[in-house]
Amino acid sequence: MAGPLKSPAVVRFLCDNTLGRIWHGMRHGDTRLSDVCKYLVHVSDQANERSADGLEKKDPRDIRVIDPACGSGHFLLYCFLLLLIIYEEAWADQDSPESGATGRTLRADPLQTSPALSSFCALWMTSNGEVEQGFCFG
Repeated sequence: MAGPLKSPAVVRFLCDNTLGRIWHGMRHGDTRLSDVCKYLVHVSDQANERSADGLEKKDPRDIRVIDPACGSGHFLLYCFLLLLIIYEEAWADQDSPESGATGRTLRADPLQTSPALSSFCALWMTSNGEVEQGFCFG
């Protein structure tokens, strides 16, 4: 049963109808995810009250993605694509709300390139086998 769960169609369906639906609801449908999320199920007006449509806008940093299985990372990779679009839209939105964690908007937070750069270097060295050879630690 593990094979069918990570097929591209199943991954997209599940991510489109969780992360995609949350952002779609927060933006009241005014999002590029409407075009990207091909498997997003549009609910009827009667079921709208129980769906994510009409949610209050949030800072994307307050949205959490959890993949407890985390085997091959198919779900995480597709969620990353969706989150990239979400962050771009939040950055462009002048009325973007404050983060619950920082109390500042996405635009007001200082860009911290050091942690991102060190994470990128660690990923790059790991992918090239440098960490195993001791380049990173000594």
